[in-house]
Amino acid sequence: MSAFGPLRTFSRCGITRLMSRNWRTALLILLLVPAACDRRASNDAATAAEIERKVIAAHPDLSMKRFARFYARESSGTVTAVYLFADEGYQPPEGRAGQSTWTAPEKLPVVEDGGCAVITLKYDPSHQKLSSVECNGDVTDGNAVTLP
Repeated sequence: MSAFGPLRTFSRCGITRLMSRNWRTALLILLLVPAACDRRASNDAATAAEIERKVIAAHPDLSMKRFARFYARESSGTVTAVYLFADEGYQPPEGRAGQSTWTAPEKLPVVEDGGCAVITLKYDPSHQKLSSVECNGDVTDGNAVTLP
């Protein structure tokens, strides 16, 4: 007997055939969704690694281990990143030093100031190019990183 056998016993209404098809569709969706999520996570990790390579190439004194890094893919496809300085003596309100986190654009950390203890950047994946890397506000923190 198949897994849907009990449903077919009520086939007089004609609903069970529809239910059995819906169960099969639901099962198929449940099996495919995690695979799609895994591909997205893998793609996000590769994109973050590419961005970090480009940032380090342009700013060799910058250590990714000193920042909690947050990434978000905008509806246009552009990636916005916010790096928050994090070290043994200072932990930001969100994230950990050396850790990358993908989130929705509206959930990226917002910091009004912070100098180069907060770095915001934009990355264009279609051209594999950093379009901007900027410090937030005035540099007043002795732990800040200097960007040319």
